[in-house]
Amino acid sequence: MPSDAISTRANDRQILVGSTHITVSAEPTVTCEAARVTSLCIQFTLRAPEAGFARGCRLELAIEAPTVCVVAVSLQGETLARVPLRTEACLSITLPEAALDTTQLIFDVAFVDVPTEVDAARCQVAAIGLLPFEPTMQRAPSLGISLDDFRTERPDSLSDRDLMLRFASLGDNCELGIAQRQLEIDPLDLMRFSSVPLRWILFALDDRYARIDVPELNELTEDAVSNPIPHWYAYQSLYRIPYATGIAVHQQTHAGIHRDTVRRFQFMSKKFLKELETGKRIFLFRRDFPIADEELAAAAVRFRRFGGSYLVAMQEADAAHPAGTVESVFPGVLRAYIDKFADARCVVETVDTPKWVSLCRAIYQQIWTEDLARRVVTDLPSDFNPSLYLDLNSDVAAAAFDARMHYLIFGQLEGRRYKLSA
Repeated sequence: MPSDAISTRANDRQILVGSTHITVSAEPTVTCEAARVTSLCIQFTLRAPEAGFARGCRLELAIEAPTVCVVAVSLQGETLARVPLRTEACLSITLPEAALDTTQLIFDVAFVDVPTEVDAARCQVAAIGLLPFEPTMQRAPSLGISLDDFRTERPDSLSDRDLMLRFASLGDNCELGIAQRQLEIDPLDLMRFSSVPLRWILFALDDRYARIDVPELNELTEDAVSNPIPHWYAYQSLYRIPYATGIAVHQQTHAGIHRDTVRRFQFMSKKFLKELETGKRIFLFRRDFPIADEELAAAAVRFRRFGGSYLVAMQEADAAHPAGTVESVFPGVLRAYIDKFADARCVVETVDTPKWVSLCRAIYQQIWTEDLARRVVTDLPSDFNPSLYLDLNSDVAAAAFDARMHYLIFGQLEGRRYKLSA
């Protein structure tokens, strides 16, 4: 969460949104609805001196629960969102304009279907924030390549290896990393073989990984479970990044591996932030349960702040979304559906690399087409006439090319005519 977020454990605290000081108060209540189900409701109020203080913003909540449940968020009795939750999430929720012309907003966050054996007090709103959404989202995503590169990096012209190098994993599974390795490519990516919840990735982006190299926040333990020979296992505790070093305990001292791990995290985080800014990589996030739109909205804001990179949420196919389906959720945020994920117990043996390549090619095709379509608006000559271009270039018409895209990628380089001589 951003720096203006506060914990709900404190009452009558203030956050600053723009130039407005907003008072936040929160109070949890617990009620028993049935023999086996407990409902915990946390109510909090946002107050400001002037009405309409939340216009143009979305409500951001960092939610924590020790179990699988449903989180229902409402404003003055009107339900805004119902999100399935597994332990934690950062949610960005749309606020209805009609309810915002006031100096006070009263929200309820209900944790529904929590088993009674679970300590309901551990269900909490860990942080609250109001963040501008639309102005941030107006920044267009991009592939981060020049117009000349569009000619050489067409989706149908890239080899499987070159294609998969354009993608980077955000976790929370190593499946993409294994598919890349099976193609004999090993990009250096911060979370390629890590399992980091999306909420903590967003927290790290808000913090710009500023504390990733703090020695005390980088922990080392001996992992003797996954390998009969103990290996060093690293963990960045602030940003929740696990890392199997692959170094046996007898091969390097604690001090040496700690130093190297801190340096690695620092280098890889800088690389990650740089790639977010340039848009040259497409970032995939997958997990074993669906990613709600409210979670993707929170991620979209962070990605647009940094630049033009695309984020793709991977999900297993269903009846409404056959394998290979790619759909837009927010500007620069897509969902893509794969036949099924690898078995978490044996990822290396069950990852289906050809299907990953096929889906990544479909993702790249959609992004490539979207990016080029935006350039059509800004880069075409003002007097370009698509119909006339096709009349003057019959081979383009016969090939059923889009006139505008053809001219941008090929036509101007080949010196093709797009207007009648003066």
